[in-house]
Amino acid sequence: AGGDLRAYPVLVSEDVCTKTYEYVFTVADCAGNTDTKTVTYIRTDDKYENCETMFGRYAPSNECFIPDFKRWGWTNQISPQDEGAEPYVFNLYAGAAQCDYENKGSEVGAASVSYIDGEIYITYNLTGNYVMSEAHIYVGCDPYPNKNGSYTVAPGQYNYNVGSGLDYIQNFTVGPIAASGDVHVIVHGVVCEQVCRCSVPQGPFSYETSSGDPEGCDVVAKVAATKEVSFTAYPVPFESEVNLKYSFDYDTDINIEVFDMKGSLVRKAENRNYIKGTTETTKIDLSRTDNQMFFVRMTTSQGTMIKKIVSSTQQ
Repeated sequence: AGGDLRAYPVLVSEDVCTKTYEYVFTVADCAGNTDTKTVTYIRTDDKYENCETMFGRYAPSNECFIPDFKRWGWTNQISPQDEGAEPYVFNLYAGAAQCDYENKGSEVGAASVSYIDGEIYITYNLTGNYVMSEAHIYVGCDPYPNKNGSYTVAPGQYNYNVGSGLDYIQNFTVGPIAASGDVHVIVHGVVCEQVCRCSVPQGPFSYETSSGDPEGCDVVAKVAATKEVSFTAYPVPFESEVNLKYSFDYDTDINIEVFDMKGSLVRKAENRNYIKGTTETTKIDLSRTDNQMFFVRMTTSQGTMIKKIVSSTQQ
């Protein structure tokens, strides 16, 4: 009855898919008696990694874009089918540079292509934890789309272009596409690995306050190939600027975030295209902040580490 209580989130732990925050609420009465309540909130985020270009390959009749074009992929020729015939099967490959699907990239699923009674239906079917965010289809008499009198394999020039309108799905159908006679088909998409996905529940909402995920969330587990992330902060304590020194045995982008004790982000820095084996230092200026203690989170492609740093200056 004394009014609203306010607490600020403090990040206490995190893993591949979730971040756990604690809110500590404290109340006092007129006699000086106090009581506290700690509320734990676990947030599950959508997370997708290793997004790659994907193309379909029909094994009996295909032609690699190379050497006619610098980009890899396949144009595939198919013919009309009789009623009841099994669909053509295009194996879907991601990241198969130079069309070397046997040694590069990954097979991420298959597309079934049905060509009956002058209509073509193409259905993407991805497997495992692979999901797609874009889809582009070309169907034509020529092997490739034609723009201003010249052939092109740019997906944006295909005649069935969904663009980036797909919500990381595994199944998607295009059709009917009217056609006659032998045609060439290019099946393209953008595929990612789904690490975590939280389906937002439709009200009424129900959340656990002590443990567990928000109701309605579905986490897809993935065994992540992680490595230890370590960095050194100096000087300790620091006055107005702190240096973060690090070295990793892999190429990566590096994200650095500095939080105050309330969990608010106060500084952010990036190191794009870090080269493995090098030792680098990032300087963070915290002279105009109102706190003496901070948490530094460094994130690489292989993992995350959080350290507490302390300023020697009373703010």
